[in-house]
Amino acid sequence: MNMYYPYLRGKMYELLAVRELIEKGLIDSKYISPIIEPVRNNSTFISLLKEAKTVNYKLNIISNPQVGEYNDLDQLQSLIKVNDMRNGVIVLNQNSTPVNQDDLLFYKAPVKIVDDNNKNTTRNVVPDNTIYRLKIGKPAYAVVFEDCFHKLDRNADYAEIPDEEFSEYHLIYETAGYKGFGDYSVIGGDYQESGFAPYAVAIHIVYFDNDNILRIRHFVSDSNDDMYDPANKLHEALGKLHDWINSSNFDKAKNESTGLKQLDDLFMDDRYPGLGFLKKLEVMHHLEIMNRYLRKAGNTN
Repeated sequence: MNMYYPYLRGKMYELLAVRELIEKGLIDSKYISPIIEPVRNNSTFISLLKEAKTVNYKLNIISNPQVGEYNDLDQLQSLIKVNDMRNGVIVLNQNSTPVNQDDLLFYKAPVKIVDDNNKNTTRNVVPDNTIYRLKIGKPAYAVVFEDCFHKLDRNADYAEIPDEEFSEYHLIYETAGYKGFGDYSVIGGDYQESGFAPYAVAIHIVYFDNDNILRIRHFVSDSNDDMYDPANKLHEALGKLHDWINSSNFDKAKNESTGLKQLDDLFMDDRYPGLGFLKKLEVMHHLEIMNRYLRKAGNTN
């Protein structure tokens, strides 16, 4: 059974993160079921669909994206069918949302649209919100969803809160009557078409603490007075990450990952791959350690 539903936009590095995880067998469709909202039609998106189809990994592809530049929805629907992906629909209102068997419904409006013919087969991703629960009712397959990433105005601001709680939904979703849980990973729900040169570089790494609560640490550069020399800013932030993962406080059994190793390799090699590459590795790390946690939890139940 799929239990964790990370919601990612179809930007290149987010797509590459999912593709690499699938290629390397680091996530299993029994535990991790990514929701992808395509933002443009490009070769990275196509290659992800092909790779997922090759290994029979059923992704949830939003067929009515609300952000980005994907405007050929007929082509998108065809790609979903040809590659045997699950059709995902953003629910905005009752009239504009056709519901088909086995669809994934991502609710952005508290409307009850699941009719008797489909309510037992759709996967309903709903906010942790009383109004939504009251209006939508209790579908047979409900996934609780929350934006767990507390986005700040400036990267430098994360230095004031270097460590904070990220989520406990993986611990409580079953008790609350849900079949799964989801969030926007370490990206957050806000969508920006393109990035900009920041004054500070911040790296965001989730980890399981001693009680298996998921927390997040922020590693921030020091030379933040201007936007010059991003390579040095990254090296400063990576140095702090390197010290942490090599300290006695870091639980390798729970929190080591391929993405984290690649981040540490960047520090050791003093390489600057661009800030988009950081997002790829942060997402890879999150999904890999969550897959490991859910696999172990499933084996002990």
